[in-house]
Amino acid sequence: RTGWGKSAVYFISASLLRRMGKGPAIIISPLIALMRNQVESAARLGLNVVTINSSLSQADREHNESLIAAKQVDAIIISPEQLANQNLVDNVLSHILSDVGLFVVDEAHCISDWGHDFRPDYRRITRILQSMPANLPVLATTATANERVISDIEAQLGKDMKTLRGSLMRDSLS
Repeated sequence: RTGWGKSAVYFISASLLRRMGKGPAIIISPLIALMRNQVESAARLGLNVVTINSSLSQADREHNESLIAAKQVDAIIISPEQLANQNLVDNVLSHILSDVGLFVVDEAHCISDWGHDFRPDYRRITRILQSMPANLPVLATTATANERVISDIEAQLGKDMKTLRGSLMRDSLS
C-alpha cells in the first residue's frame, strides 16, 4: 500500500547487492517527479543513483550516461520510453546489462493500465528482461493493482513470478 516503503525495499536490496559485488539496479519509473524524489531518497541512504529522462539537459544526461558506462552508480532510474532509445541501450546500458544486480518496475500497475495503449513502451520491459541473465532478481511494486492487473503483470513478467499482496486498507482512510 502507499506509504509502506516499497522504494526502501529496492534501495536497500540494491545496496546489499552492490556490497556483494553485483552491478547496479535498473529501476523503471513512470513519472519524472517521482524519479527526482527517488534519487533524493536514495542519496539519503548513501546510494549513488542517477536518472535518464526527458527533462535532463544534454550535459546532465551525458554526465549520467558516463557514470553508468563507467559502472559508478548503484542504480539507474529510467522511464520505459528510454528502453526504446537504441543509442542508450547500445552505448550505455550495454556496459552493464550482463551485470545488473536487480531489475525493478516501480508502479508496476502501469504495465497493465498503460502498457496496452497509452504508454506501449511498458511492453518493452518484457523483451528487455528476456535478454537479461535468467537468475536476475526482478521486483515489481505497486500499491494500486486489482486482481485483473496482477494477473496481467504476472502474464507479462513471467510464470515464475511470486506475488505478495497485503491489505490496501489503511487506518487513516475512512
